[in-house]
Parts: sequence; structure tokens; C-alpha cells
Amino acid sequence: MNHAPLKICILGRGNYGLLQTRLQQLATFPTELHLVTLQPGEIKGCTVHAIRSAIPLGPLKYICAIPAIRKAIRAIHPDVLDVHGISTYGAYGLYPLKQYPYLATIYGPDLTMHARNYRLLAHMAKLCFRRAARIFSSTPTTLDVIREVCGQDFREKFVARSWGIHTEVLLKDAAARRRTIREEFGVPEGTRIVLHNRQFTPFWHIDQILEAAQALLARRSDLLFWFVCPVTNSMGKAFIEKKQCELASAGLSDRIILHGPQDYERMISFMHASDLYLCMGTNDQLSSSVLEAMCCGLIPVLHDLPAYHEVIQHKANGFLVPRITPQILEQQLMEILDTFSHLRAQIAGPNRDKMISSYEETICVDWLMDQYRAVKNAKETLAISGG
Repeated sequence: MNHAPLKICILGRGNYGLLQTRLQQLATFPTELHLVTLQPGEIKGCTVHAIRSAIPLGPLKYICAIPAIRKAIRAIHPDVLDVHGISTYGAYGLYPLKQYPYLATIYGPDLTMHARNYRLLAHMAKLCFRRAARIFSSTPTTLDVIREVCGQDFREKFVARSWGIHTEVLLKDAAARRRTIREEFGVPEGTRIVLHNRQFTPFWHIDQILEAAQALLARRSDLLFWFVCPVTNSMGKAFIEKKQCELASAGLSDRIILHGPQDYERMISFMHASDLYLCMGTNDQLSSSVLEAMCCGLIPVLHDLPAYHEVIQHKANGFLVPRITPQILEQQLMEILDTFSHLRAQIAGPNRDKMISSYEETICVDWLMDQYRAVKNAKETLAISGG
């Protein structure tokens, strides 16, 4: 069905990867996109309205910017607002103009790392959810966290759907991508590669992973661990440098390799070149990269969080680790490696089919557009009623 273009105004952190992904997805649909943010920059297909604040740091930075945010919204006059995040960005959700009902898009860490630990942020989150026309998350298990943090779950306005993955791009030239990256780093085809592409920080249980990796490498010569690390702050860089020194001292620099940040296309090539995908995060969120790895045929080995139950049945199409200790990780990875060929034949094809049928980007974003239209309808109803 054809729809008129929607004028969408998104409030959030413009340099945040997931938000940029969402904007890139929406740009392929009939939309006029505007981003109101305190982080200046350029995003293809989107008009960026960079807001300046009199205070450069901390929560007051956002609160002081509220008048300018409201002015920008009025000037844009969007069909729908999408408020991203409720941590320091909670201020965005507290004061949208009354005539603009909004979608509140929630990331896992907003609740699990911020609002759960700080009473003020929990209160801001509750106000944000109370005033939202709809609340959106990538996973339905966020509803349980909202209930824990806010004392109510706002079930009647909560909707959940994956952000989606571009399966056609992911599967293009898969064999050539695998061969090219392995040849670049001199990896024989019989060598198994365990890939981790999360932040290289304690939040992702790096110490436990590295200890398990060292134990496994002492037992197997056909194994490599690859870490593809996003750009980090100075603290993160110091952590990486420390770990690199430890690996060098242990003589493992050529078997546990920190490749550093890669662009999207090359990251997908790293996935195709690998065999197991390791994700041991703390927060409950259905990560797009997990879906991408499953689409690329990797065997997923994940922390047993409720969100992953949507896509993984333990030992049927992946593995869920209940407690993250070096010993448990080592045992689980060894079990997979001992029967790898059988497992890959059993898991890769069905996982790929599931990603194409249920998590293709076009399907997911088309669903999101329906949610935006529902918020637009709420705005028009409010205008008619004179509210």
C-alpha cells in the first residue's frame, strides 16, 4: 500500500551507531527525516539540527538545551516524534510539545545500566513512558525491565520488533569474503575462528573470555580468537593496551588478535571468515550483530539472557551460557569445537532461513513505519479534539 511521505523528527544522540542505523533504514522509505541532537555531524538522507547548550557536560547540558529543542521541533513541525533513549536523554522525553505525541525508543542499557541504578533517571524514564503514545524496543523482554525500574510496565502502549538486518547485503559474495579475509591474515581453512565484535571492556566479560581462550589455545592448535573492537574512549584504549601487553607476554599475540574497528562491509567479511560468534554482554537486548552473525552461518554462543530466547533454542540452533566463568566458557566452546562440522551443517542453513523470513530489514522497518503512522494518527486526533 502506498502512503504519503512521513515527516519524522528523531531526538537523540546522533553519533550513536544504532540511531544512525535506524536513520539509514528509514531513508530508504518515503520519509522526510530530521534529527535534533546535541552532537553535530552529517547523516546521509537526514537533516541534522545541532543544538547548542550553555553547559557543556552532564545532565544539565540536556536540560539547558530544552528551549532550543522545543523551538527546533516547532520549526520542523513533524508528523511524528521519536525520542531515543531515557538516560541523559531523558530530558528529551520529558518536554516534547503537548501537540506532538511521540514514540519512545528504548535501548537496553538505558534501563539496565542507567535508570536501574539512578533514581532520578528512573523517574525521568517513568515520565517519558507515561507521556509516550507508544514505547518501542528491539525485544519484548524490555517490558520486564520497565516494570522493575518504573513499578509499572505500560503494557498497553508497548511494542517490540527487531531493528532488522539487510540479508541481501550480508549474503552477497559470502564465499569470496571468507576466502579474502582468511588469505589476508594467512589463516588455513581448517582453522576455527571465534569472533567477538563488542567493546573490549569488562562490561562484555573480556577477562573471562580471555582466560577461557588461553586455556583452549593450550589444548588446540587449530583455533584463533578475533576481537574486532569499536572505537573507544581513552579509558577503553588504556584497557586494550593493557590486554595487548598481557597477550604479548603470554606469547599469544598471533592467536588472540585485536583487529580494531572495521567499517560495515569489512565487518561482514570478518563474520564470513569466522566460525563461532561470541557475545557475552550484561544487558538484555537482541543485538543486530547477533542476527547478522546467524545470517552469515556462524554458530552463536551467547550469554543466556531472555532476549536471546527469541532466536536461540539452546543446543538446537545455538548455545546459551547461563553463567560466565572461564571454566564454563572453555567447556562450552570445547564441546562445540569437538563436533563443529556436524553442528555447522545442522545450524547454519536453518538460522539463515530464519533471519531472511523474520528479521529482514525491509519487513522490520515497514512494521516500524506502521507504528509511526499510528503515532501520527494520535497527533491528528489530539488536534481535532483541541487537546
